[in-house]
Amino acid sequence: MPIKSSKLKSDKSTPAKKQAVLKKSKSNTKVIPKKSNKSNTKVNALKESKSLEVYKSNTFVIQQLEDFSEKIPEIEKMLIWFNNNIDKPTEAIENKFEIDFKNCKGEIKSCTFKVYESIIKKLDKFIEKHNNYKKQDIISTMILEFMDKYK
Repeated sequence: MPIKSSKLKSDKSTPAKKQAVLKKSKSNTKVIPKKSNKSNTKVNALKESKSLEVYKSNTFVIQQLEDFSEKIPEIEKMLIWFNNNIDKPTEAIENKFEIDFKNCKGEIKSCTFKVYESIIKKLDKFIEKHNNYKKQDIISTMILEFMDKYK
């Protein structure tokens, strides 16, 4: 039922009549709320930021895959070597103590120095284990090898 414009514009009608007319008009009218530009902007910004994050993570993954793909030939070589040597028995490298007697020449000098007790005990056990050498040769070799290693 259409509302007559004369009833709404009429100054003579009482406030009660105006409310009655408005109630009738409200029941026949559907109000569609206007969407806020701010919420649309926020939603669009959120979508764009998620898209950017996905793009960045995809770019990172692609870079990692490219780096990995560059290493594939090296990895293949390692696998080939491993497969060729897997059935071969492994050789244990034994640390043998040997004295190079060309360094044990010359005049022998006696010297006195202080050493911690725990180290002397270990040294004595080592010398007992290698009793085929003289104590002076073992200590001289140890000192010489230490100096060569830490020049």
